[in-house]
Amino acid sequence: MADPSPELLRFLFRLIRFYFRIFDYLLSGVGIGFRTDFPLLMEVPVSRSRDDRIAKIDDAKSNLQDALSALSELKSEAETNKAELEEALRRLAEARAGHAAEAEQLEQIRAIAEADITAFRRMAGINPARERLIGFLGGVAASLIAAGLWKVGELLLS
Repeated sequence: MADPSPELLRFLFRLIRFYFRIFDYLLSGVGIGFRTDFPLLMEVPVSRSRDDRIAKIDDAKSNLQDALSALSELKSEAETNKAELEEALRRLAEARAGHAAEAEQLEQIRAIAEADITAFRRMAGINPARERLIGFLGGVAASLIAAGLWKVGELLLS
């Protein structure tokens, strides 16, 4: 079915608007009125010429091409980011492996140092419990001497 011509649409619009104006006039005589802050009917758009439609299609095509190029750029940027991420993850895995090897080596060095200290203590005849007792008693003696000196200083100053 063919589209109605713009002239026919305008005629029908005017006829319907005339009908409602008569209806409004009759009802306003009785005391009933329509709201007048909005139009009863909207204007019917007149169909555009083929040239206008072709121009709109060309604009839409141009916009679509722009969108496709933007998507292509985003895709290439995402692929670049993905490659950089994979490289960073590879370097992180290498660093973790190196860290684990170095931590194991450090633990071995600590074990050797502890063994050396223990061997030296045995050869020197140092008992760790005796060493701690001497340190504690030395601290108590130093505190008593410091308290005595403090008291002597108070007596001399007063």
